[in-house]
Amino acid sequence: MPSHDAGPARTLSGSTLWSRWLVTVTVAETLGFLAPAVVGAALADAPDTVLAPALVAAGLVEGTLLGAGQAAVARRVLPGLPVARFVALTAGAAAFAYAVAMVPVLLGPRLTALPWPVVGLLGLVLASLLLGSIGTAQWWVLRHELPGAGMWVPATAASWTAGLLAFLGVATPLWQPGQPLALTVAIGALGGLVMAAVVAALTGAAFVRLVRPRR
Repeated sequence: MPSHDAGPARTLSGSTLWSRWLVTVTVAETLGFLAPAVVGAALADAPDTVLAPALVAAGLVEGTLLGAGQAAVARRVLPGLPVARFVALTAGAAAFAYAVAMVPVLLGPRLTALPWPVVGLLGLVLASLLLGSIGTAQWWVLRHELPGAGMWVPATAASWTAGLLAFLGVATPLWQPGQPLALTVAIGALGGLVMAAVVAALTGAAFVRLVRPRR
């Protein structure tokens, strides 16, 4: 049964809850994304078989901090939230997302040899797995705490889609060949900050909607 009973923890207004989520999750995700930003820049010229597992490990770090930041706010209105489980599932989902993202890289030239319908179908499947990973993992916990928690999966997927597009829009034009490692990492961190803010703003709105549905 969802633990949706009222209590002192639910006295936060929707706007206060959203603003706390925005700030806390933006900071948590920005710090967490530093791990893959550093790994990706430092191992840019390394073999894909080295880069891939390193990024997956960095994804664990990112997911741990993201989950901890989200749980820190969520538990204010969901006192029964199993924080350790929520964080662990978020970390695992983030690592899984990086593993999925590395599939086209590891396939390399073999991908271009496939018929275009197969490539398109593979891209659709991989994108669905990547974008749905964190929301699905977190739903596994939230479904016991909130009625209608199923909407968290598409809401989170949409939020990450917007966040990744924002990241690419900021970082891609700034990255240039031959840049110093520190500058490459700094650009990645800037893009990560923008991505984190977008994801936090959108997931925060979805979370408030879940916790405080309109009557």
